[in-house]
Amino acid sequence: MISRDADGLKAAASAISALQERVGEAVYAPVASFGSESEPASELMSASGLAPSSSPCSDAASIAATMRIRLQLETASATVAAMLARKESCGSHYRSDAVQ
Repeated sequence: MISRDADGLKAAASAISALQERVGEAVYAPVASFGSESEPASELMSASGLAPSSSPCSDAASIAATMRIRLQLETASATVAAMLARKESCGSHYRSDAVQ
């Protein structure tokens, strides 16, 4: 079981928010803009740790990967927000700062 508290969850929310800022809106750029001369997709892949910043993202698989990263960060953000909202412990969600 993982023990969570408000401070740790707020730190996680902050880290996720920082990653979302780094990712930005790059995944929604038109497919045509993801050529070897384009930087947004490469920066996104670099921020995620999936590829070096010099690697162009011109193929469909790389573009799909950038979109998955954005959606995974959205899911992580929603999960942490729900954990923060739930003040009690229940099942595997154990709050060390919960009032018993």
